[in-house]
Amino acid sequence: MQTRRQSTHLKTKGRLYYENGIAISSTTDQNVPAKKDTGPRKRKREALHDISNKVAGKYDFQSNSPSLNSTNTHKSIYNYNTELTGQLFGTSTRTRSTFGAGTTATGAIRRSDTTSKRQRHQDTETNRKQTSLLQFQTRALGSNITLKSYQKRNLQQPQVIPRYIPRPRLFRYNHKDSGFDQKYYEANIRDVDALYANSPQHCTKVVHDMDAFYRKHEEKYLVQPYYIGTVQMDINEKMRTILIDWLVEVCEEYELQSQTFQKAVHLVDRCLMQFKINRKEFQLLGCACMMIAAKFEEVYGPNVDEFVYISDQTYTSDQMLEMELRILRALEFRVASTTCSHFLNRLVCVGCEKPLQESLAFYLCDFAVLFYSMLQFKPSKIASAAIYLARVTTNEQFGWTPNLHHISEYSAFDIKECVHTLHLLHREENAVLRAHRENAKAVSEKFSSDKYHQVSSLEAVDSLRLEKSFQVYNKELYVYVPRESTNQATDTYIMFGGGFESFFGGGFDGGGASASKPVDNNKFYEILGVSKTATATEIKKSYRKLALKNHPDKGGDPELFKHMTVAYEVLSDPEKRELYDQYGEEGLQNGAGGADASDLFSQFFKGGSRRRTGPQKGEDLTHPLKVSLEDLYNGKTVKLAVNRDVLCSRCDGRGGAEGAEKTCDTCQGRGMRVQLRQIGPGMVQQMQSVCSDCRGQGKTIRESDRCKTCKGKKVTKERKVLEVNIEKGMRHGQRITFSGEADQAPGVLPGDIIFVIQEKEHSIFQRKGGNLIMEKKISLVESLCGFEAIVEHLDGRHLHIKTNPGEIIKPNQFKSIQGEGMPTHGNPFIKGQLVIMFKIQFPESGSMTEKQLSTLRSVLPPAPSVPHIADAEECFLSDFDAEAAQREQQQQREAYDSDDDRGGQRVQCQQQ
Repeated sequence: MQTRRQSTHLKTKGRLYYENGIAISSTTDQNVPAKKDTGPRKRKREALHDISNKVAGKYDFQSNSPSLNSTNTHKSIYNYNTELTGQLFGTSTRTRSTFGAGTTATGAIRRSDTTSKRQRHQDTETNRKQTSLLQFQTRALGSNITLKSYQKRNLQQPQVIPRYIPRPRLFRYNHKDSGFDQKYYEANIRDVDALYANSPQHCTKVVHDMDAFYRKHEEKYLVQPYYIGTVQMDINEKMRTILIDWLVEVCEEYELQSQTFQKAVHLVDRCLMQFKINRKEFQLLGCACMMIAAKFEEVYGPNVDEFVYISDQTYTSDQMLEMELRILRALEFRVASTTCSHFLNRLVCVGCEKPLQESLAFYLCDFAVLFYSMLQFKPSKIASAAIYLARVTTNEQFGWTPNLHHISEYSAFDIKECVHTLHLLHREENAVLRAHRENAKAVSEKFSSDKYHQVSSLEAVDSLRLEKSFQVYNKELYVYVPRESTNQATDTYIMFGGGFESFFGGGFDGGGASASKPVDNNKFYEILGVSKTATATEIKKSYRKLALKNHPDKGGDPELFKHMTVAYEVLSDPEKRELYDQYGEEGLQNGAGGADASDLFSQFFKGGSRRRTGPQKGEDLTHPLKVSLEDLYNGKTVKLAVNRDVLCSRCDGRGGAEGAEKTCDTCQGRGMRVQLRQIGPGMVQQMQSVCSDCRGQGKTIRESDRCKTCKGKKVTKERKVLEVNIEKGMRHGQRITFSGEADQAPGVLPGDIIFVIQEKEHSIFQRKGGNLIMEKKISLVESLCGFEAIVEHLDGRHLHIKTNPGEIIKPNQFKSIQGEGMPTHGNPFIKGQLVIMFKIQFPESGSMTEKQLSTLRSVLPPAPSVPHIADAEECFLSDFDAEAAQREQQQQREAYDSDDDRGGQRVQCQQQ
């Protein structure tokens, strides 16, 4: 056994670790060899290695079949884990049965009865070290360590080094293609999978093949949010949310895994795409999908009777089994679909360094599947977005790292839309989302326990801070540079955009970046007399105290009161305060002023003056803009002319010469006239109307002093042409705003002109989110024998579509073409799917001869035989006209009512 005395000659700085004859340092990058092992220790270690390789080769972890037989894969991994752990540490059933209940075995090496006490002591010590080795490798990701190198067929302990090594700054820039340095980027990737090289459950040898397999099946079984309103007419989003929330309770009741829940939800969505379900069968569908998922994922899942019980005896066992068979036939027994859990389990090992982050990421993934709108994103993208949001919420400096980029194959900009959508649902920013959350409480209750660190009660990150987290990334260049610091090991991302001059801070002469101007962010704190670390309550108390003292109605300075109001408005808003602390007054958009000091004062003291201390904004002008689907697909710029009021250029909006405006004598400057009229004895009516002399302005100008251009109206009409840019992928109801282009008026900030997109109906295509849906009519021959057709797309391209040989098209069946849907707004290169619904046109009645019918009978499968019943009545079917039947029923009802109105003599009480 290696001891510290054997390595006293080593002069290595830092703390040393001794395992398997290797001295390991936490501060150096080299292994320092100690005294070489010889004798029994060497033979014992080699035996352990042989056992590990033998057990690993016994079980095959790859499974090419995506059917229910994939359960054998999980059993193989479980058996491999059990046997390897048992043979290494003497805990397996096979080892115990060989050596006895009270015997300890290391590997599969038998102890003889003649073993000395010293040899047994050495075996026990080796067993303890092997156990600590496995625990060390299991906890490796949680601490600041990484694996530098390892051997595949060796249980040698990895070297312990700091996770982030301070390296010299290497600024590499490719001016031609504006791309990031691939070699330098790969130099910062950590081989995280190697940390779990000895963990059978991680499957390090095949983890890359498994990841490629998951991504392939992710594309194959992707669910798109178009089935509600097309396939499912009786099911809505609210009902789907309620069902999934109930499935969460089922998983908690029977202690099922998160993978089981995710797979059950995915099966529900796939079934809703395949066949129509009514409301009475909706819960039955959820129970059957959960039962299939439990059979696939769980070792011991609930049986059929338990699912009947949890449905409150609403369905029978036969109905449950019938629905299960219906699902399997509709899915063609392909239930091995890919969910968020498959990707999240690996991403958590890379991106979650704290247990709180891990729990929050799992919570966000389970929370995302509740919402129908999240189906537009792939499961891998949802898992990546959950990791990003979990890191930002827990105050990580960077939401995305090179390791996450490498493992997920997504950059920060690839998941930006998914992150914002998930964040919007998490914040409940409108009444619709809050109503959805009221129907989905089981997920929040599940993750509110101490087991998950109560992550459901965490406050969502601010939208401004989330947006700022993306601003540190640049689409053109992505360089990762560790900060040169020995005291604090952190990640630093250096982003460079623009040309060569922006990289060196302006040309070659001098070079370097110019020093930033110091930010003055002390003014507002000094006005209110508080420190920068003051809480919101302290700021509120200070403002209230100063407002009582300096209010203009009590003899205070109006200018000082205005500055106090502006300072309080900024510091009382967390987002504005964060901007002010970082950038000063210049960082506040549109200035921090413009607030009504009297309104703020009345919030505290329920009164005060109603004077306004800043200009008000005028009304916005909203115009509907009808846009065709072709323009939304291709993008278009249209010119629209608007007539608006602008300040008179001759009198500068005064209406006349300077000083010519006087207060109206009729209304005393109020703009309204109040009249009292007696309408009866002791009764008086008060009437209020707009002053006719000043037209409600409160000011008048004599005729001789009025401006000759505007006639004293202060404004003139102007016709302005606006270029409205309709971008690709815009949606119905989306707004295009032109700030400050509405009517102008003296003392009032001009409002905005807003164009609201109104999507026109198309004769062929119908838009559903990011997908295009069209209906294609084909003949019966085409549906059975295959067909080819030409479809003209919205951009004028012609698509040649055809079916595979031998493929049969069923009525109302959906087929899709990837990448031919609507472009994504903001990223037009990403498009949805073109979904085609097929309608089969059957031949008319009587159009086929008996010979043709006989030919069809000989080709098609035979029809089922009908039993012969002697007293059965023969009936022939006829066409049904729903409108005619309704009219006939109405006429019969009216005739019955008329007979009942005439009636006969009614029974009356006999007079006494």
